[in-house]
Amino acid sequence: MGARGAELSVLQVGAGTIGRVHGDAWARLQAERGGVRLLGIVDPDAEGARLAAQLQVKYFATWDDVPLAAVDVVDVASPTPTHRWYVEAAAAAGKHVFCEKPLALTLEDVDAMAEAAEQAGVHLAVGHVVRFFPAYRRAHDLIASGRMGVVAMARLYRGGAFPRGRHHWYADRAQSGGPLLDLSLHDFDFLLWTFGPPVSVFAQEAGAGDPPLMYAAATVRFPSGLLAHVMGNWAGTQFRTRFEFAGPEGLLAHDSRDDRPLSFMRRAALEAVPAVAVPSAAEAANPWMRQLAAMVAAVAGDRPFEVGVAEARAAIRLARAAVDSAATAAVVPWAVGS
Repeated sequence: MGARGAELSVLQVGAGTIGRVHGDAWARLQAERGGVRLLGIVDPDAEGARLAAQLQVKYFATWDDVPLAAVDVVDVASPTPTHRWYVEAAAAAGKHVFCEKPLALTLEDVDAMAEAAEQAGVHLAVGHVVRFFPAYRRAHDLIASGRMGVVAMARLYRGGAFPRGRHHWYADRAQSGGPLLDLSLHDFDFLLWTFGPPVSVFAQEAGAGDPPLMYAAATVRFPSGLLAHVMGNWAGTQFRTRFEFAGPEGLLAHDSRDDRPLSFMRRAALEAVPAVAVPSAAEAANPWMRQLAAMVAAVAGDRPFEVGVAEARAAIRLARAAVDSAATAAVVPWAVGS
């Protein structure tokens, strides 16, 4: 089901932290590339009215207030527990959907949302934006090319201050899923995208206090022998990401605080040049705008978006396995096809 014309009309649900990021990305996309128009913001709180005024678009306090006939795409950027309702409502209205990650906290909800989109014949794209960050995209491509050989060790880190979401909903694991499902989900998705299905996962979580200082660590084993260590925390201050991938040909490294987005240290040349910067687009090139532009192109061309329900489901399944492991102190095996 395509758009009525050359320009897609977008309705955004949610005006919290990620809603503001999405709103800015839609505005930039509209101004710099065209082909899309942000129609309005749906949010029951005052933040929605403020964001709509800032972006000079319409404000709707409830879903029932929206003139759905004028909408082509619904961007669900609201808190995770609301995702299923909005995705199903949008699909039932025949609208394409872009939903922020995590798509849902349970596989049952994911499957229900997928069925709703399939029955309605609409696109359901999911916002795993890390795939659109240049350092991660370049790392994926280098590893997939075989240039590093078979990667044997990986370390991925993501963390910062505890997110003070509206009504403090992140502190409730039943709503946010905690750092494994909300934060480290990005790194689980990257691992699945880059290395395929794992063999098993073992994880531990900790966290207490006000604000909660939550920390999680997971070890994911892959059929090749690769051990990937994934660390995420809501206990820091400034947000930071890091990764290292070690293979027989060298070490691929990234640190968001480094002035080199990506470095590849060759083992055969360590005595001469310890690190060679790998060319990469500037991180300032807005990954959220690139992500939304790719979704718009998928809808306009009636082709799949890079991260659909299957990819989102796999990442959620791995994160849920990590949560189960942390709760039971047991290694959780991965059965292909479940």
